[in-house]
Amino acid sequence: MTVQTFFSGSNSYWPGSDFTRILIELVPKGIAMKVTRSYSVLTLPLVLTLALMALPASAADKPVKVYILAGQSNMVGIGQVTGGGSRWGSEFIDPVLSVYPGKYDPDADYEKMTPTKTLKLESFGGVKPTPYLGGGTQIVRGFIQIKTKGVYELRPGYGGSTNNIMEVDGKEVYRKEPGKEAVHTPIKLTAGKKVPFKITYLTNQANGLGWIARIDIPGTLATVVKQNGKFPHLVDKKGNWVERKDVWYKGVVTAGANKWLSVGCGAGKNNIGPELGFGHIVGDFHDEPVLILKASQGNRSLGWDFLPPGSKQFEHDGFVYAGYKESPSRWEKGTNPKPINWYAGKQYDDCFGAAHKVLDNFDTEFPHWKGRSYEIAGFVWWQGHKDGGEPNASRYEQNLVHLIKTLRKEFDAPKVPFVIATIGFDGWKMSGPHKTVANAQLAVSGDKSKYPEFRGNVKTVETRGFWREAEVSPRNQGFHYNQNAETYMLVGETLGKGMLKLLKPVSDEALRRPAFKVIEVQQTGGFAGVNISYRITPDGKFVCKSRRGTAAGKLDAKDTKALLKAVSAIDWKKMPAKLRDPMVADDFVYDMHFVIGKKTHRVTADGTSAGKHAQLKPILMTLVKTQQVPVKKD
Repeated sequence: MTVQTFFSGSNSYWPGSDFTRILIELVPKGIAMKVTRSYSVLTLPLVLTLALMALPASAADKPVKVYILAGQSNMVGIGQVTGGGSRWGSEFIDPVLSVYPGKYDPDADYEKMTPTKTLKLESFGGVKPTPYLGGGTQIVRGFIQIKTKGVYELRPGYGGSTNNIMEVDGKEVYRKEPGKEAVHTPIKLTAGKKVPFKITYLTNQANGLGWIARIDIPGTLATVVKQNGKFPHLVDKKGNWVERKDVWYKGVVTAGANKWLSVGCGAGKNNIGPELGFGHIVGDFHDEPVLILKASQGNRSLGWDFLPPGSKQFEHDGFVYAGYKESPSRWEKGTNPKPINWYAGKQYDDCFGAAHKVLDNFDTEFPHWKGRSYEIAGFVWWQGHKDGGEPNASRYEQNLVHLIKTLRKEFDAPKVPFVIATIGFDGWKMSGPHKTVANAQLAVSGDKSKYPEFRGNVKTVETRGFWREAEVSPRNQGFHYNQNAETYMLVGETLGKGMLKLLKPVSDEALRRPAFKVIEVQQTGGFAGVNISYRITPDGKFVCKSRRGTAAGKLDAKDTKALLKAVSAIDWKKMPAKLRDPMVADDFVYDMHFVIGKKTHRVTADGTSAGKHAQLKPILMTLVKTQQVPVKKD
């Protein structure tokens, strides 16, 4: 096996030797080694450095991080992704099918050609469109006229007939070539204005089926992301919703998606809950993969449905209220209760029993992680609307304290972080029993010092500032936050940030630290006589130069965030200016300059010392990532 170095331009270092093979195998898992015709993307100098780092077990060997999310309907997830697509039909006027000889030819000008046959389509769209004639390249022309102005996405075809090109008013709005992904280009249409359309089918499979969706409805995720430019990490360059390949979502009882985290993990395929924002935050934080396990059900109270085991009955205003496993919810004092087909705490048993079943069969449920263990990393709770009456509101605080303690005992996770989101109905105008519930949720937070055992491991985050009025939301439905997706994203992200503060507390001083402006590193020395310069900016853009040439590119979002986190974590008061190990011969020297705010911090370290240093090691790992692009000769 011959290894060619990326920057030195030489392939003379032990070609085919076992020593080279061993060094390659020492590279931590997850650092891909892409090979091209003439070079290896991973440099031998950095392979040598990494081999000397004495790295701990890689993330691939560590347990999967499991977060258990629970609550009622808003935890289930009612935020709308789009306004919802519908089958098209009446929007289309006078559609005519034209058939041209032969298979589709991208170089042909069909506008100048004479069709071999034509057919006026009496029925276009709906569930039973007029069948096409077939026998050549098929093109449909006509007009489209919508009733409500807005930005629309058109989705022509079904199955094989989705391979087509659609134009509206002379603009391409859809293209899907066989074997490739569909590309949608939204178009703004005016109510009542008739504009031409054309659909060119690229295969023999063609029909009049199709869907149309307005994507600028205020408050939908599509509008918030694609029109307003918020949460840009949720879409790729083509505007498609991204999947996190390091965060898996599994829902039990309701919201039953089972897939890599993306949209559609809420109540339905067109819904999101807080899991989306939360999953991205904790996914960026952990090197290990993450499982979001959501156990939720709508229209459920903590004082009755989710009442934790061990809760005792109590008396209030002439009634006896049920304790755990008792039924009905209440009965007059001095009378004998008549049980119903529900009991106090049944939703607790259903939700967390289902969660146990998933975890007890971890290898079967998640074959992509078979043979790998898991650990409970945290609990998340968002609930409270159904408790907005007495006596549940007044008892919410004690019930929540009991829930926290019971869940930790239930899952054998006594000090695992527990994050709660307040209810936020009507924003800061909230009043009455719901305000009592919100105040109870805030009271249990460990930073309030009311419950000393919760200090540093329980945190409540405030959500009332995320309320959005019905006028800027998909629906007028206050108990579901008007189905506003921005609200659900903000709640999820805030829950995630709250979780991170418990996982890795950040001091107020650290939060006030200025962000870095640029990192410049000069790597020299070693028995190969290496001389490489690196320059990385906070947006992830980098330039690497050496005798071989220049490589420039940009780190992906996750690596960029990891770099920002690593640099912000450095304690410069304790960071020595020089880190050298005199026992290591022929090692590389890294001369690092960190421009942070108005200051420049300089650290000179050999590869072994830097690799063992907890705060510098992530920086070296980033240098490896910058080498995954081809070099251009200067």
